[in-house]
Amino acid sequence: MPDFGPNMGGGLWVGSINHRWSRTYAAEKQPRLMCVMPPICHHAMSELAGGFCFSNNAAIAADLAVKQAGRRVSILDIDVHHGNGTQNILPPKRCSHSVTSCRSPARFYPFYWWHRAETGADLGEGHNLNLPLTRRSDDDDYLTTLAQALEQIQAYGTDCLVVALGLDAYVGNPFQGLAVSS
Repeated sequence: MPDFGPNMGGGLWVGSINHRWSRTYAAEKQPRLMCVMPPICHHAMSELAGGFCFSNNAAIAADLAVKQAGRRVSILDIDVHHGNGTQNILPPKRCSHSVTSCRSPARFYPFYWWHRAETGADLGEGHNLNLPLTRRSDDDDYLTTLAQALEQIQAYGTDCLVVALGLDAYVGNPFQGLAVSS
């Protein structure tokens, strides 16, 4: 079975720096930007690693697009696990918006929190949308939820979309959190 996780070899930090540089360049140069970024590392928080994630690529790209290019950013996190690190990093920021479509965190990593009712904090209140799916949700459920997410992103007035692309919602994934066919 292929391993889609981040490469933990000796060049990890050099690769991370180059990855951030390319995101900075893209944020500065592109009028409308879509970053599709595996590995997404969406469990990493500002001061805490989590879920095998050390630096949150989605949050870094969103932050760069806001600070360096003045973008109105949405992050669409489509992974079987909730992007708890991204939600933890972004809440006080009014200039970014996070939408997550994932397996319900009840009895599934990151466990017990990051539910539908959590909509942001401080200036970011209303800038977070969690769309949890039940275990083994199929294509129809997933596509309906994705359509909801895209409606919210359009309503926000997004001019920069960061897609945190996870590949583990696939029906053949050993975690069997969701059952998306392709």
